[in-house]
Amino acid sequence: REIGVVKPKDGAEVEVPRPPGAVLLTSKEADLIFQRAKLTEVQSRGAGVDTEVNLQLADEALSELGGGSDDEAGDDEDGGSGKLVLHEFVNAIIRVAWSCYPSGGALEEDASSEKQAPVQSASRATADAAHAMIGSRLQAFLQQAMLPGCKDCLRRADEDPLSRHLGGRRVRAVFDFYEPSLRQVFSHYAKADHESGGALETLQHMNLRELVMMLKEGHMMDDVVLDSAQVLKIFQDVNASFAESGFDADEDELCYEEFMHVVASICNLKIPESTRGGEPFEHTLQAWLVLTFIPTYKALLKKAAKNKKNR
Repeated sequence: REIGVVKPKDGAEVEVPRPPGAVLLTSKEADLIFQRAKLTEVQSRGAGVDTEVNLQLADEALSELGGGSDDEAGDDEDGGSGKLVLHEFVNAIIRVAWSCYPSGGALEEDASSEKQAPVQSASRATADAAHAMIGSRLQAFLQQAMLPGCKDCLRRADEDPLSRHLGGRRVRAVFDFYEPSLRQVFSHYAKADHESGGALETLQHMNLRELVMMLKEGHMMDDVVLDSAQVLKIFQDVNASFAESGFDADEDELCYEEFMHVVASICNLKIPESTRGGEPFEHTLQAWLVLTFIPTYKALLKKAAKNKKNR
């Protein structure tokens, strides 16, 4: 989605332009590609004939390259159900290229018309696709979508005002002032997950499940600005940033310092710089904490304490 090859969700603002010549994937198609790259059996029900045949063609092309869906890699090299290891990632990239650039480097109109043409049979589709085999499709995807898109992502990350503000003393002063209230929230939800393995032994850390629980109970999440995918991205980005700095070696949990960065990231997402009227981020953060975040969770913690007392 960040490089522009997945259609935005309904109602979401289009922030990244479509790469030249690309046929956009739906979220369902992207999920199917992820599952195929995991070398698992996928039920294509509801995906549509085009998607089924397209993935079948990608399987055939990958088989010719020695990267088909036969589970030759072994369980030891598998990234698990929710992650891709390197060879799975490469597998997924090839599949995305196959779907997004059905005509290789041809013009977008040609790719779109090929995408919309009725599919008569797998063999006919193979013949129609013969002019744009995997090499030209992959080259077109890398040159027109992936490499420029990733470069733009890195540039946007470098230009992100939040990355500059979080290290500032004024933002730190806001968090220091409200630390008692924020630590109460953090401590309460850090011990909320009694089902994940090891959760009871890590009461000073918050895992992803606990973070999502906190945000859902506070009605902070929605389907446009802060959905589950965005929460996961913030969680991973903050963890990766702290791991790279050598501050934290556990990328599966948040310490309190990381939690503050997550809270700031959510504030920045909900009240972007374009809507602040030139106000410094620390002013926006303080107002959001005082008017929204702290009162919401203060009421929830009070209710939880009352329920516990009445048991």
